[in-house]
Amino acid sequence: MKKTVLSVMTVILLVSLFITGCKKEITPPVLTITSDSISNITQTSITCKSDITSDVATDIMMRGVCWSKNNTPTILDNLTNDGNGTGSFESKITGLTENTTYYLRAYATTDFGTSYGNTLSFNTLKPFPVNRTIVTDIDNNIYHTIIIGNQVWLQENLKATKFRNGDLITNFTNMKNGPWAELMNTKTSAYCNYNNDPALGDVYGRLYNWGVIGDKRGICPTGWHVPTQDEFTELFNFVGGNAVAGGKLKETGTTHWNSPNTGATNEYGFTLLPSGWREMNSEYMNMGIVTYLWASTEHTAGGFTEGAVEAAAAVFSNNYQSAGVTWVLKLEGLPIRCVMDK
Repeated sequence: MKKTVLSVMTVILLVSLFITGCKKEITPPVLTITSDSISNITQTSITCKSDITSDVATDIMMRGVCWSKNNTPTILDNLTNDGNGTGSFESKITGLTENTTYYLRAYATTDFGTSYGNTLSFNTLKPFPVNRTIVTDIDNNIYHTIIIGNQVWLQENLKATKFRNGDLITNFTNMKNGPWAELMNTKTSAYCNYNNDPALGDVYGRLYNWGVIGDKRGICPTGWHVPTQDEFTELFNFVGGNAVAGGKLKETGTTHWNSPNTGATNEYGFTLLPSGWREMNSEYMNMGIVTYLWASTEHTAGGFTEGAVEAAAAVFSNNYQSAGVTWVLKLEGLPIRCVMDK
């Protein structure tokens, strides 16, 4: 009897050893998690693009980014839930604190736990000045003011269709009376909406010819004027110079600006939009890409003897964070951003 029991125990032991020896160890997948860009930074929000790859097919149950004021954020801090699986994804973070440094990294959760990617840091923008006021023009369009250095600017491009005294400005809509350039020959002050669409004018501001700039009846609200070349230069110098002024003054994101809207932070609240312009032959050009803002400074181009045929304009582009002042023909139609009288 003892022999039988011993034999049974021996068999059980051998079977157990066989099963143990044949059991395969499961290796966790190797995940590569990267966050490569942070964009659309505002006072309280940012956008982040991340990517996840794996060396084997695996089930990623949850992915996103986590963030914190500490330099090693985890999912125990703050996190987004941006779906599952490998591949690229975009995370939108809101509810941040103004003028604060944060740290961020992407994560992926599988059956083996949570893995993290590289750490990025970013600073939310400074709050806008709190002493902004509201200004109205002759048409009762509403504008907000913004203080930048020693200057006070309107936060929106001009939309007025009348001079200060109530006189109507000619709305030049098409070429039936000749191209836009002919307005200068007849000394007509005129405005238009991009593509003759008033809804676009309400968002981006109207486009004006040079006759409006020099008209003594005044186009900006009382107490405001079309900036000079020197006033644009003062603005650019205050926000860090021409090399970064475009980014500092453009609206962020691609709601209005075409991608990539390089360097846009809008950290001073200037909120410049890409209004495009009207060519001298009446064509509308480059909304979403470029903005030229009229300056009131005239320039006599070489070879011309019949007075100034050019004027200064500040220029901004979706492809550059820089900005500058250039000379344009008075025959163009450009937007206006008013600055307060001193």
